[in-house]
Amino acid sequence: MKISRIRWVVGALAFVVVAAGIVLNIGGGTFSGFGIADVAVLCPLGALESMLASKTLVPVAVISLAAAVAVTLLVGKAFCSWVCPASFAREFRESRRRKRKGAKGEAEVEVTEVEAGEAVAVTGSDTDAVRLAEAAEAGEIGTEVAELALTTEATRKRKRFDSRHVVLLAALASATVFGFPVFCLVCPIGLLFGTIVLVCQFFGGIGDVSMSLVVFPVVLVLELFVLRSWCSRFCPLGALMSLLSLPNRTLRPQVDTDVCLREQGGSCSQCTTTCLEDLDPHSQDGMNDCSKCGRCVDACPVKAVSFAVLPSKKKQ
Repeated sequence: MKISRIRWVVGALAFVVVAAGIVLNIGGGTFSGFGIADVAVLCPLGALESMLASKTLVPVAVISLAAAVAVTLLVGKAFCSWVCPASFAREFRESRRRKRKGAKGEAEVEVTEVEAGEAVAVTGSDTDAVRLAEAAEAGEIGTEVAELALTTEATRKRKRFDSRHVVLLAALASATVFGFPVFCLVCPIGLLFGTIVLVCQFFGGIGDVSMSLVVFPVVLVLELFVLRSWCSRFCPLGALMSLLSLPNRTLRPQVDTDVCLREQGGSCSQCTTTCLEDLDPHSQDGMNDCSKCGRCVDACPVKAVSFAVLPSKKKQ
């Protein structure tokens, strides 16, 4: 069974369990604030925001933050692709978009090298593919050079800090200034389960249901389906987890160079183009953003990519 299918099953089960807890009112909490009896485990960002807002060290927040750090050191950003509903929404949206384009990557542009009379499929983002295709056709660069440049484009552009980290800083600063976790008002996870709570209250006749029942889902749809870049450009929780994942070395994708088509001189770049984080498993650059989704493993036609508990120099 493909890893992606296992992830969807795990994610669906996690969502059902939490949603059932809300509907049945058994006090299980949500992904952003689990609660069992008198024990509450907040998300790491929520923990930081709550302590900055109150200007005090909250024992539960300290414990939950320490636990989140320990888990992230062990499995990296696995929460993003295995549990977070926003990530599943992004993956569903991207898969639909790619199917509409009739391609597995962001674009597949056939480049013809006139002098050699050969055609090579160059896969990557629309802008890069077109630019490199035109350069190859004009004879400014060779087709193989264009393909290699396109394959490594995302890796070369990658920076350790991006817009997500700016949002993270703003979220923490706003909590400090205003005295409450401002980001929680727009957090997709909080909005999703908040909507479920409001729906339960509406049909159960519990309390007064305000305009929040309309506002919550509208904001949620805007974040996940209109902005379409929440995870990659705005999510402060993802930014925080990427920082916490810097020391992580376990469960990273590794390439068996003896099997890999690309390493053998072929033109395959499936592992790179399928990655929603724009990572290249041939390089460790930016791997702190790897969410362990396994899409690169599933996409490899010769099964050269795998996840190892510990890094292996043999396959790199």
